[in-house]
Amino acid sequence: MAKSDLGLKLEVKVQSPFKDFLQIFLPPEISREESILFSMISLDGQTVFQQKVEALSETLLVPTNFLSGGLYLLRVQAKYELQTLKIVL
Repeated sequence: MAKSDLGLKLEVKVQSPFKDFLQIFLPPEISREESILFSMISLDGQTVFQQKVEALSETLLVPTNFLSGGLYLLRVQAKYELQTLKIVL
């Protein structure tokens, strides 16, 4: 669990490995309150996907069928919090 300096908690869970969609699970206190910025970064540092969404539910689906197989970093930013996860396609 990632914890920000402000005492807030951003706990993001993903189902990995994945294929056509990445399923992201947000904690209830984050969802329905704010917009979330998702970034997928390849290991060479290139941002291959970025999207800002309104968190209207606790589960979000991100399309990934255009990505090549491999290891990626998923950055999730909500308000004052940031979490980075390793994910496998």
